[in-house]
Order: sequence, then C-alpha cells, then structure tokens
Amino acid sequence: MNNSFCRRFTGVMTLLRLLLAATLMSSAAAEAESVYVTDMLRLDMYATEAMTGPVIQKLRSGDRMEMLESKGRYAFVRSEGGKEGWVKSLYLVEEEPARTRVNKLEKTNANLEGTVKKLRSQLAGEQAKVSQLAAVDEEVVTLREENAELADKVSQYAG
Repeated sequence: MNNSFCRRFTGVMTLLRLLLAATLMSSAAAEAESVYVTDMLRLDMYATEAMTGPVIQKLRSGDRMEMLESKGRYAFVRSEGGKEGWVKSLYLVEEEPARTRVNKLEKTNANLEGTVKKLRSQLAGEQAKVSQLAAVDEEVVTLREENAELADKVSQYAG
C-alpha cells in the first residue's frame, strides 16, 4: 500500500509539473512579440576580387550600380558616384529593392497629399467667390426686375 501511494503521488506530481510547464509555455508564447528581419543591407566594395584590403565604398540597399563584369560569386561594378570595385554578386539584384520603392512611394504620396491640401484650400476660396457671384447675380436679377417695373411706370406717365 505504501508503494501504491508513492506511485500515485509521483504520478500526480508529474501531472502537476506538466500542467505547470504547459501553462508557463503558453503564457510565454502569449507575451512574445513579433520581430522581422531587416531588408537594410550594407555591402563593402573592394579594389580587388579577393575582397581584401581597404574598403573603397560602403554600399547600402537600393544603391544603383552598373555591373561591368561578373565572375562567379563576385562582380566588378561602378557606383553612381563613379567608383569601381568588387562586391559579392549574391547581394545584387536587377529589380530595385522593395524598401527603396516603398520610400519613393511614401515621398510621392506625401507630395501628393500636400498638393491635395493646397487644391482643397484653393477650392474653398473659389467656392467662396462662386457664392459671392451668386449673391451678386441675385441682386442683378432683382435690379433688372425693378428697372423693368420703373420703365413700365415711366412709359405710362409719358404715354
């Protein structure tokens, strides 16, 4: 009976440990925050294909270059600034990187939002002018009606 009690006690303790571990793991998972791998790459340009010696230029994601020569894992390139050197071709792509395109689109969007704001302001000013002209037009119509009435009275007295 003592053995049976010990086995049951050990089983219950094991079950409690498993439940506690599961609870801790689920709360840790619930508290974990999402993170992302950055698409910002820094790439060094070297004078030699062996990629030794001083760095000629530090390149970043989105920097545009001309590929002058490709040798396996390496490429000889010219930067927009005119510097020439070797880089790892693994990091070169023909399409402009997404981050660079997004930055350009965000800048364009900000410019367009500014233009829309300016145009809305101009529209409000033009709408105010239209309202003023409508009021003047109503006044002109009223004056014409009054003028016609007066012209009728003048012709009655003259006639």
